[in-house]
This record gives sequence, structure tokens and C-alpha cells, in this order.
Amino acid sequence: KVVTGNTVKGSPYFWERAIYNKDDRIINERFAGTSPLYIYVDAKQDNGIYDPQLALYIPFWKRDAPSFQSDDFHGHLVTRYGAMWVPRGADHDGIDDKITIPHHPVFSFGDGSVDTAFTLLAVLNMRDTLSNRMIVSKENATMAEREWFWQVLSGNTLRVGLLDQGAAFQVLRTYTFSRFNQFLMLGATYDGRGGTDAADGITCFENAEIIPSTATHASYVAMKSWPNTSLVVGDREANVLPFAGIMSE
Repeated sequence: KVVTGNTVKGSPYFWERAIYNKDDRIINERFAGTSPLYIYVDAKQDNGIYDPQLALYIPFWKRDAPSFQSDDFHGHLVTRYGAMWVPRGADHDGIDDKITIPHHPVFSFGDGSVDTAFTLLAVLNMRDTLSNRMIVSKENATMAEREWFWQVLSGNTLRVGLLDQGAAFQVLRTYTFSRFNQFLMLGATYDGRGGTDAADGITCFENAEIIPSTATHASYVAMKSWPNTSLVVGDREANVLPFAGIMSE
């Protein structure tokens, strides 16, 4: 899920559908109080979450079709390339599978001068990091139209990256990842501060627990929106960093 903000409300509706832990009371307690990670949802009916601040919601486990609309207010067109359906989600082969969603303004979090806050969430089961794997990205490396990415590198390093106006500079938040072959919820928030300390505004989570991570700084100002660049789940444009495992949500 991609959420346009990182200090928003929670909903029991969402958590009772989290497949890795069906006790939504426990999950809500983990996210309550002083935790900086919340989910902003407003469930109108059982098959979708329709608050406009939820930029993207795709329950892959219930979408066995080559293309379909996302289950959110915006109704984005989602197109599957490979990534075969299985009961718990979309199974990516680690070779050339990916899922694409055309550009929409809600996927961009900077105007070249100022960033805005956002939250990333994914329920997934990662098989390996024999090579670099992309979880989700908004970037086209071949055209230097790069905004942000969420990636696991070979060597079991997970990182969130923000790119300044075509990747002239990037900032990163990085930590060691080791929980393979199991379903879990990964999360990352960015507070939108921008500037050279933007990486200090990124926080990483596993199953609602904050994970210690390392910041990489640069002469960064802000991201820039690139309307010709799609959001890609399980890769980035140009098929170079394919995910291996099951994407559930």
C-alpha cells in the first residue's frame, strides 16, 4: 500500500485482513500510542478502501486476471506481466515478472523543490536475494526519470531510496534483511522533510516493529514528478531488478 502521509489514523478493518497475523487487536496495539506508523483508511464496503489519501491498494490474493482496477478510491489500472496468481498473492519468478500501474499524481511526492510525506506497506514472502530485487518503484533508470524505490540488494540489504530530479543525487535508508520464505509486513515512512538530511526522515518497519537502519546522505533537495514513468511492483521500468517471491498486498 502507498499512503500519502505518515501520521494518520488506523482502522480495525484493515488489520483484521492482514494475513500474517489475524489478531487485529494485537496489531492495532503495536501501532498505537507513540508509534509513527499509521494507516489512513476509510472502508466503505468489503471489497475496497476508499479514502483518497490511500494512493494505492492492491490485494493480489483476490485478483486472478491479466489486468484489473486497484481497490482504492483512485481505481488505477493494474497490468500483470507474468507474476502468476496463487491463493496468497502474485508469485514473481525473479526473472521477468512485474506489475505496472500508469503514472498518477498521487504516486509522486516532490515537485523538485519540496517533498511531501508518504508511507509504503507490503505484505510479502521473499524467496531470496541472489541478485538485486525491487519491491516497488517509481523510476525509469534508462531515461533518468527516477523518483523513489524500495529494494532488497544481494547480500540481504533492504533500502528505501529517494532521488533528486533525475537521480543527480539520492538519499538512502538501509538495514540488513534476513526473514526469507515467510509472510510478513514490511513498512517504510518518510516525513517529507527534504534537503540534505532527508534520509533521517525515513523509518523502516517489519511487522510493525521499528528496525534500526542507517542513513546515507547527499546533496539532495527534493524528488521530482515524472509523468511518463509508471509505478512498478516487483521491478522497475526496463526489467532489471525482478522480485522473487509472493506479493500478497
